[in-house]
Amino acid sequence: CNRALAARLAANELEQLGIRLFAAGNFKMGGFRNSEAGRLNCYNDAIYGQQSIDKKDSISIESQFEFCRYELKGGEGKEYKDKGYSGKNIERPDFQRLLQDIRLGLIKRVIVYKLDRISRSSVDFAKLMELFKQYDVEFVPCTEKNQVWALWLGR
Repeated sequence: CNRALAARLAANELEQLGIRLFAAGNFKMGGFRNSEAGRLNCYNDAIYGQQSIDKKDSISIESQFEFCRYELKGGEGKEYKDKGYSGKNIERPDFQRLLQDIRLGLIKRVIVYKLDRISRSSVDFAKLMELFKQYDVEFVPCTEKNQVWALWLGR
């Protein structure tokens, strides 16, 4: 059956990422069932921090994470960080891992300190918002929640 083969291939990919399925039926195409996510050590929430090394006055990644953890309200989130990479594009190692986890259905909310932590390129930003919408991922910029951009997102 093609579905069974696809599920096995997906399970093998997840296992390579360090995620093991504990019992048959925990995986469904497009992601994990919400009831299984905690048991599989999968996170619905992600925190992303980015800091360029060329800007001496930029806020540290740890400080960014402190702001973002407040949004978790005591819950857990998977942390992704890129230190020493520019925000002018999205070609950053941990950011690419975050995008991969979104495509795998592991992440349902991305929390950042500021909008420009994910990209300063308006073209990249628009593409990312489309990707988030496609995978039903909420985007939360901690310090800019009430900005006009929220109207553009339709949230």
